[in-house]
Amino acid sequence: MRPIRVLGQGLWSPPYATVEAWRDHLEHPVDSPHHGSRPPCAMVSSRLGRATSMVTRILVEVASQATERAGIRADEVCTVFGSTHGEIHTALAQMEMMHDANGMLSPARFKNSVHNTANGIFSIAAGNRARSTALAGSSGELFAMCLMEAWTLLHTREATAVVLAIAEETLPLPLSELTAESELADSAADAFGVGLLLAADTDAGLSAHPRLRNLRREHAHLPKSSFATESRCSGSVAPALHLLRALAPESSSARESIPNSLVVSQPVGSSGPARADESQARQWVVDLDLVGSVRAVGSRSERNPDHRG
Repeated sequence: MRPIRVLGQGLWSPPYATVEAWRDHLEHPVDSPHHGSRPPCAMVSSRLGRATSMVTRILVEVASQATERAGIRADEVCTVFGSTHGEIHTALAQMEMMHDANGMLSPARFKNSVHNTANGIFSIAAGNRARSTALAGSSGELFAMCLMEAWTLLHTREATAVVLAIAEETLPLPLSELTAESELADSAADAFGVGLLLAADTDAGLSAHPRLRNLRREHAHLPKSSFATESRCSGSVAPALHLLRALAPESSSARESIPNSLVVSQPVGSSGPARADESQARQWVVDLDLVGSVRAVGSRSERNPDHRG
């Protein structure tokens, strides 16, 4: 597929309100107090945001952060939003209301219980009429699938810019007791979301932005340390954070050990260290041309347009 550029990044979690706050924490680990119980979502009116879930607000927040940092209007982009469990908190709340004395449901919660709730909220708030996709999938491959969807839109020229957002929150009871894998490994962060503004690599003026050359699937070694160890998060957001870590500014120590090809998926149920039989599982891998110290890699790729890593 044609290379794409990462023009903007967004992140929100109770301990980390921005990408920079999260990266600072990786470099200088300290106890991170919660900065707020819910994302601000400045673009969403109080009426529109009524009865919205944490995961919806995170998706909208990180998407708006990414578009703002890219300097691209939120009403001009296509959107790809992903979450493994989506509106599970809202759905369970509705079920509990059905078993209450009167069995009455909340109309506001009902309309916000579908998987594409965040897509609708973002589209209405931004006045965006562009194509919008909501994806669900296994926590191990959801981010790679969201990346594939966004990349395909750019490759086929159905879009010139796509905002990709992925978010999860801890499962509610009783589901949290029925799963062997927690969606979030960081006990301080009961929710996490990442946003990326992606654009086709067609403008010479974008050369200062990191480039993703290719997304492929191969028998790849898993990272020696788990996604959860590196990002303090497991589940579907962890591979997104793994990529976000690679996109850190060149001066950041987080960039020192980043390879030119990065695994962005993990076997289902393997949020911890890799087992022997998973050491060379088929994984989704993205090839990177980062700015600065790895510019030579991009030069080699440019001399051979058919290079696929």
